[in-house]
Amino acid sequence: MRGRLLVIAVAAALCATPATAAPTSCRSVADEDSPGPASSLDIRRVDVAEGKKTVVVVLTLDTTDPGGEPARVLGYRWRVRVTTAGTTRTFERRRDAGPADTYRYAVDGGRTSVTASETRTQIKWVVPRSALPELRKPKVRLCAFADTTVAGTTADSAS
Repeated sequence: MRGRLLVIAVAAALCATPATAAPTSCRSVADEDSPGPASSLDIRRVDVAEGKKTVVVVLTLDTTDPGGEPARVLGYRWRVRVTTAGTTRTFERRRDAGPADTYRYAVDGGRTSVTASETRTQIKWVVPRSALPELRKPKVRLCAFADTTVAGTTADSAS
């Protein structure tokens, strides 16, 4: 009985912690393969966590700063697709082609409100849970897939 309580307590703690924790099923995907030298296109992992009021998606990269990468002027995209109950949501950070280092963040092409932030190695999207009605169903399974592209060509992916 004591072992069951410990398992339940650990499971509850994992569900209550930020997206960087090790969630269950395919809510957390690691990508240990590196497509080449360290870059802002190199995916390390993607995590999805649900709270009572928000859903958090975190994409971890070698770095979030493509400043020294010559190909950045061709346009970069960092994308996480989360599928649940037959619905796929797309979380995206984009650097358009050109010399300006300007970034746009969106969920579902801008149709879903999002708060986005980044650190030196992570991009984080936070959306209101109410904006994702498919999560109202009990015990739905969330699956994540991430990819990065340069000039429309895939640079790295994780699923």
